[in-house]
Amino acid sequence: MGRCLSWVPVRQLQRLSEVRVVAAAGLIGGLGLVLALFRLTAKPFTADELFDVQVTHQSWPTYLHTAAAQEASQSVYLMIAKPWLTIVPQDEWFARLPSSVFAALACAMTVLVGVRLFDRFVGVSAGLLLASNALTVTWAQENRTFTLAAFAAATSTYLFVRALEDPTRARWLVYAAAASVGMYCEFFVVFVLLAHAAALIRFRPKPPRRVLAPAAAVLGIGLLPAIGFVLFEDKGQVGWILRPTLSEIAETIFAVNGWNPVLLALSVLGAVTLLWTNRSRSSWQCVLVLTWAIGPFLLTALLSLEKPLWITRYFVMTTPAIALLAAVALSRLRALSQWLLPSVALPLAAFAAFSLIQRYEANPENWRAAATFAERSHARGYSIVGLPRDGMGPLFYYAKDSNLVNYVPRGSRAWIIIYDWGPQIHIRPPQQLPLRPAWNYRKTISFGSHILAELWTRPSRRATAK
Repeated sequence: MGRCLSWVPVRQLQRLSEVRVVAAAGLIGGLGLVLALFRLTAKPFTADELFDVQVTHQSWPTYLHTAAAQEASQSVYLMIAKPWLTIVPQDEWFARLPSSVFAALACAMTVLVGVRLFDRFVGVSAGLLLASNALTVTWAQENRTFTLAAFAAATSTYLFVRALEDPTRARWLVYAAAASVGMYCEFFVVFVLLAHAAALIRFRPKPPRRVLAPAAAVLGIGLLPAIGFVLFEDKGQVGWILRPTLSEIAETIFAVNGWNPVLLALSVLGAVTLLWTNRSRSSWQCVLVLTWAIGPFLLTALLSLEKPLWITRYFVMTTPAIALLAAVALSRLRALSQWLLPSVALPLAAFAAFSLIQRYEANPENWRAAATFAERSHARGYSIVGLPRDGMGPLFYYAKDSNLVNYVPRGSRAWIIIYDWGPQIHIRPPQQLPLRPAWNYRKTISFGSHILAELWTRPSRRATAK
């Protein structure tokens, strides 16, 4: 009787604690959603966003073939996008809303993961750091799969930790199913599963083989389509990527830390703290977070020696782990001195706010302004040419005149709209069009960092005749 009376309050306290954790996760997820929805429609669709919108116009059989044969790495996102865009308007706000929701859910799940792995302070701090990470907010405002990948990474990690702590066959099967689906949110989520494998090797006592075997079978079956796609469906989807330079690697590492130098310093400090931690109970937690945060960068750098894969947005799935590392560092500073935490938190928040403002105002592909400029120039007698041809979808989308763009300059004055979409792709009209020696370059204006308009002229026929 005495045992029962002493046991009930403890159980109630545990439930109350869990309710508070879930409530904190919900509040932080709400903050992440607010930051993601702020100025959500300020930027027009990018070319990649518009592709994901327009591909939903395909019939279901064609759409399924596209997802399986061309876009397997974001097939889960595409399976969500088509029914969603069928029932809502296909404008910027509704198209981007799922990405914002996934970012908020990733923040909430990061709180739960941090509490499970470490403590409540680390979990709540990690959720706040992820919600205010400018890279997370950037991709929460585009209808792409990358925040879904971050959510899948955090969710599969949470289920993995629960399965380790309570190793029932049902928990391991749920984890295996979620991890299998997560791989098709973005193939880079596979790196998170490798981090799980590393933590499992370190975990003691080992879960029974009879529990692990069915989960391993589910994961193996789930991995087969991805292997088949990589081996047999490679149609150059990533053939445009070049081998990364050291400066590009450094830029990516800075970006996943939200372009925030204080967050970068904290994540490094957190990594060092975990590396030096050698307690029996926490060792597998350290392995899990470190391999999740660092492993994708190391493995991608090695793979890129043979097949370049290094693009910053592919690493959004590491941002929850980066937030956990920084939260561990904050916890360590808090334990050392009560004054250290506020002295670090203030510049951390200031740089986070500064980076967020920069990202809200950045508009690398202002197709709306480019279309307006092209229409006005066309009305004034200029020929409008688009390069490359398959990159002009957004210009047609925002322009009212479907016959606005030509692919060969006409007359004596031509504005050439160039979609120069990154350091890997660099287009110049003389290489693409027969402009010289007859045509002369005059000037360039830009509509963001990726869209240029170059003015080229040539003597008119009357001037030549004279």
